[in-house]
Amino acid sequence: MPTQPIKIKFRLSKKRLAILGCIGIVCLLLRGQLFRGSITYMLEKYYPLEYLIEQDLENYILFHPDVLNRGITDLRQIAYVAEKITSDALAYSDTVKTINPNLTFKMGVANDVGYSAFYNTVCDYLLQRCNINTRYDCRHLVGQCFLKKTKVNDVRSNPRLGKRFPSEFHFNAIFEHGTGKTIALDPTLYEDYQIPEVSLYQVFR
Repeated sequence: MPTQPIKIKFRLSKKRLAILGCIGIVCLLLRGQLFRGSITYMLEKYYPLEYLIEQDLENYILFHPDVLNRGITDLRQIAYVAEKITSDALAYSDTVKTINPNLTFKMGVANDVGYSAFYNTVCDYLLQRCNINTRYDCRHLVGQCFLKKTKVNDVRSNPRLGKRFPSEFHFNAIFEHGTGKTIALDPTLYEDYQIPEVSLYQVFR
């Protein structure tokens, strides 16, 4: 006697749909906290290159709406405004080779290294404009990402997933001299997911 296929019925009631919708909204609103709670960046080295800002990029920063209208009063605001300026000025492209922020600004595109170099230039400029550059410093950093204790880069061993992740991550941090107080940011993460800060395992001293 032939066996009959088993049919599984799964219905989502309006109540269940509403609950799932609420969970999705909460996850969206708390994506920054969820990301920082699960993903940690670890500093391995400083990226050594620094660039002098050219006039057209300086004008773009000075006349950016967030600089003109909001007024910059504290360090975290500087960090976020620099991130917004970077996002507005650039679009991501992994085919771009130059990382000079003056050139990437003219082209309007940059890779992950170019994003961090651009952010660093903008943030340094804002720190100088606010006369706090002797107290705080912005650094272009290179390191790894960990999901709990698993290195995110290890997925490169999977040939189907390896091309999606770089061998190293470029990000930035603003730190206070003497105390090591740090704000860590990933400009490309902000570009994709609007997450303004990341968790940094190794702080400055």
